[in-house]
Amino acid sequence: MRRKIIGVMMFAAAVTAGAAMLTMLTPTGNSGSSEMKRFLASSHEGNGEAQYRLGLSYLNGEGVVKNYIDAYKWVLLSGTADRERADITGKIIAKKMTPEQVEEAIALAKLWQRKFDQTHPAMK
Repeated sequence: MRRKIIGVMMFAAAVTAGAAMLTMLTPTGNSGSSEMKRFLASSHEGNGEAQYRLGLSYLNGEGVVKNYIDAYKWVLLSGTADRERADITGKIIAKKMTPEQVEEAIALAKLWQRKFDQTHPAMK
């Protein structure tokens, strides 16, 4: 029984530490800040790191309105830069969403990727 309690406590500590790390990586400021504008522009140009950080911004409501669908979409799109990190973060975000919201985010990510591929053929 003691091992089970210790295991649960270690898991809770890891989740808390992970959430703190996600918060630390988000850009600060409001949506009009120059930092947020750079993240938005870089994300729309296909920069995986910027897409990941933009996803975290939507997850935490930092500089943008908190939106789990947009958070999940941008983290999914960031997966080309770091698949493992995107998968772990995506699972954290998906737990906060309904299955319908997850489906919507996936559909939006696919639509964004299709449009990006059409307008940036050299980056495929």
